[in-house]
Amino acid sequence: MILIRDELLHPMISHFPIAMFFLAMISKSIELATFLKYRELSHKFNFVTRCLVFSAPLFYLLTIYLGDIATDAIKNEFCELALISKHEQLGYYALYLIIASLVMESLSEIFKTKKFILSIATLFTLIFSNYFIFETAHLGGQLVYEKGAAVKVAPKCN
Repeated sequence: MILIRDELLHPMISHFPIAMFFLAMISKSIELATFLKYRELSHKFNFVTRCLVFSAPLFYLLTIYLGDIATDAIKNEFCELALISKHEQLGYYALYLIIASLVMESLSEIFKTKKFILSIATLFTLIFSNYFIFETAHLGGQLVYEKGAAVKVAPKCN
């Protein structure tokens, strides 16, 4: 049986929504670039975007939940809790923009006459959410690799 420390579940899962939202942004960009000239191709990328935009938030919420568990696991051993708080705050900024992306994508499916404009709004919210996701990921990397959060020191070999 594989035993995984609680604080390690967060970084194991967090890479999925990072990749999914980045791919959603790329897919939405291609969809909009092909919207006027290649309708069928644009429709296929719309389907991919919808699948990513509607499924990735589930992984993102799981990541936030596991982040809370990881914080509880290391808070007594880690000195710089302000960095963890900033990491969490950036993650919530991304979450708000992810919700905005969901709303815009849903509205673009409901109001077919305004689809192109709402798709552009979705793209912008995806761009900004990806910015905050990458900032959050970068700070998370700094927490682990520079500050040693959740790192158990292995004994030195003789």
